[in-house]
Amino acid sequence: MRRIDGSVIEKLTIDRSIDRSIINPRSTDSSTSRRLGAIEPGRLTRLLDPTILERDAPDRHLLFIEDGVLRARASVWWTASFKHAGEPVGAIGHYAADDESTGGEVLRRACDELRHAGCAMAAGPIDGNTWRPYRFVTERGTERPFFLEPDNPDDWPGHFTSAGFTVVATYASAVAEDLGQHDARRATAERRLARNGVTIRSLNCDVLDQELRRIHALSCRAFEHNFLYVPLDEQEFVDQYRRLLPFVRAELVLLAEHAGDLVGLLFAVPDILRARGSTIDTVVIKTVAAAPGRAYAGLGSVLVAEAHDRAAHMGYTRAIHALMHEQNVSRNISRRYARTFRRYALFARRLTDCRGSGLGTRGSGLGARDPGSGLGIEALNLEQTLEPGTRNLELASPESRTPDPGPRTPDPGSRIPDPEQ
Repeated sequence: MRRIDGSVIEKLTIDRSIDRSIINPRSTDSSTSRRLGAIEPGRLTRLLDPTILERDAPDRHLLFIEDGVLRARASVWWTASFKHAGEPVGAIGHYAADDESTGGEVLRRACDELRHAGCAMAAGPIDGNTWRPYRFVTERGTERPFFLEPDNPDDWPGHFTSAGFTVVATYASAVAEDLGQHDARRATAERRLARNGVTIRSLNCDVLDQELRRIHALSCRAFEHNFLYVPLDEQEFVDQYRRLLPFVRAELVLLAEHAGDLVGLLFAVPDILRARGSTIDTVVIKTVAAAPGRAYAGLGSVLVAEAHDRAAHMGYTRAIHALMHEQNVSRNISRRYARTFRRYALFARRLTDCRGSGLGTRGSGLGARDPGSGLGIEALNLEQTLEPGTRNLELASPESRTPDPGPRTPDPGSRIPDPEQ
């Protein structure tokens, strides 16, 4: 290990052509900046934007450099590690690799770092926590990628399994292509919620900060028992939402209230990656949450049905139910009238001996079940998946526009199904 201008760089030489470096991501000295600036991008691997490293604050950022070319990278987090069955779980994220060999070297060293930091298990890919991008696409299907969806080369999941990781949680996305589908059970749930005094309204952008802070509080309450949940700072949550404001339609962000308290949320956004000509035909339902309690049974289903109703009235023809945990209640809401088109997975392994190659999670207690205290299609992971230059994209949506209907009691006469009941 050597110290260069105040930054710590550990250099391990395998042979003359391979230089593996571990760089303190918070270092800002000129020597480190020059050294990073001289690295050429690999076939699939690029240096991360320094602002992402600063924002996500990993405990280590790992680079595999060969002949001056970046071949693999990963970050590790242990300071704010997850807990599962009482054991600390470190995160591996920001992953990219040109091939399995270089990826395996970075994953081996990531496991070493987490083991030395006291973690009993490693999970990934997770960019620090599940409020940020995490998991791999494992079954791609034929649908094109959608807005806010993670993506990866098809061989990257194999890099993790070859390094001794096994699947510990699975997820799916589905598409509803008939937004006018009927289910009489919706009316029963709406009448019950109406009797309890539950109303549904759109996001009020005039008091946005207040709305976002209420949404943050509900999300923490609804998702606190979800798999690998950790709390998110309120300001980081607000900042995540604010980055999406240019793409949000207030009519598609639904808030359910009871006696002045926020008890339900649905966040949907037009799928700006699916623009065809001058229109967008699809909305992405990214998050559904409901407060615990029998008084709110069926609320998630009613919110999804209401979102379908509004989307259809605005001229959209499809709704994507995004990134649902396979064992979460959200799958019950979706599977009755949506077609699964993509699957994803999260991986983990024990760290008893990271130098071995066959240790998975058997017997580790790291289960795949997500009890889902809320109806979370996903804990609010709102990281943008935009290509450079798309931040200034002008939203093109269907011609049919409707004003915000304002607060209302759920309408028992609506004809959108209640798939959960």
